[in-house]
Amino acid sequence: MTPTHATVAADSAVFPTLDGAKLAGTLFRPSDPTGSAVLVAGALGIPQRFYTAFSTCLAAQRHLVMTFDLRGIGASRNATRLNASTPVCGPGRATLVRYHRTR
Repeated sequence: MTPTHATVAADSAVFPTLDGAKLAGTLFRPSDPTGSAVLVAGALGIPQRFYTAFSTCLAAQRHLVMTFDLRGIGASRNATRLNASTPVCGPGRATLVRYHRTR
């Protein structure tokens, strides 16, 4: 028996971080999610669009997938810039994990 793949919808979203910055993300939703939730946290300096094919493939296999741009990258380039005392990933990723759990 050949497994069938789900239809995938990709929705843009903006996520406020704990310190008030706004990060841009994309939620890849399968038509019938039965798999796990996956947060694709890309490499520094690489925009989320680089992971679109991978995320779509996972979502087609019924996983709920979220990608996002880090501060100053891609669609999040207008977010508050980092300084030496700002954690690179902490505030943004914590917000995304909380959001992902509610979906």
